[in-house]
Amino acid sequence: MLLVKKDCSMLVYSVGKTGTTSLLKSVLGFNPPPFGDESLYANLDYVGVGEGSARVILEHFNLIDKDDHDYIDQYEGLKRLIDKGAIPHFVIRDPWQRYVSGVKEILLDLLEPLYGFNNGSKLNEIVLQDTKKCEDLLNRFIYLTEYDAVNLSRYNYKYLKSYAINDNYHTRNWIKEISHYSNKVIINSTNIDRFTKEIGFVPVEYQNTTDKEFKKNLEQIIKNLNLYFVLEEYLSHEIAEYSRLPDKYTSS
Repeated sequence: MLLVKKDCSMLVYSVGKTGTTSLLKSVLGFNPPPFGDESLYANLDYVGVGEGSARVILEHFNLIDKDDHDYIDQYEGLKRLIDKGAIPHFVIRDPWQRYVSGVKEILLDLLEPLYGFNNGSKLNEIVLQDTKKCEDLLNRFIYLTEYDAVNLSRYNYKYLKSYAINDNYHTRNWIKEISHYSNKVIINSTNIDRFTKEIGFVPVEYQNTTDKEFKKNLEQIIKNLNLYFVLEEYLSHEIAEYSRLPDKYTSS
């Protein structure tokens, strides 16, 4: 998620499952498409995208390079906007809570080809009533998507095998990518409404929330996975980074 004030004085950046879908809707009045047109933002003070290309944002600020494709990674866009003077605001969330919510999104995607719009009710059924089936599905998905991730050695990960479940927009580690910015402002996702009001907007109702019983069951399912020890070690790096970043509203 990348949201930028049109005078380029500030930007907000995050990844999936940090509450920023609600922030986007509060500020823009709609959930922007992955490849939006600048006309969508003509009468707004901000331009932004959720899970999509940063191109429409960079076009507004004349920051397109000649070698750019239609899809421009948001992190690449972030770097160009900071170079132009935007103060970066990063929305972070407790890594374990985010990971569990992210796994829910992955399961919904896996079930959609089989059950269409009924994927949500089917997921509720297997998480709440047939946990072994859900474990089997995730175990098989992890097994089938294993690959050698030699790049992890740069960050002192113990296991140099990775899995698609850890590469998804909603689950992947990302805080280390932004922790080095000296002028950063950190907003914990628990304070997203407070931040929304601070920049002059009325918070909308939270989007994509999860039932407590469902989440409790899914947490246990993840902990029962055959390769949970690998996922746990992967996530421990994100937890360490998270603990070092003070939230602007609660830090002294």
